[in-house]
Amino acid sequence: MNELLIKYRYFKDLSDEESAMASAEWQAMNLKYPIELATVSDYVDHIDHIVKTIGIDHVGIGSDLTVVEDWQIVLMSANSQK
Repeated sequence: MNELLIKYRYFKDLSDEESAMASAEWQAMNLKYPIELATVSDYVDHIDHIVKTIGIDHVGIGSDLTVVEDWQIVLMSANSQK
């Protein structure tokens, strides 16, 4: 990925031809090396592991979301992906 960023000058000021080539290479890389995203099950398993390792008194769950509307957006997004 870094090679593509450097090769295509961080995708800034590209000609139409360079943009098409960069897009094609990026898509090819995504097909060859797909990103595996964590699932809710992975998240819960990780929390369980931490609880078993250091105890429930040392485990907290937080979020960077600061307002109720953000949670509504997250929940709607999660529901729309089912």
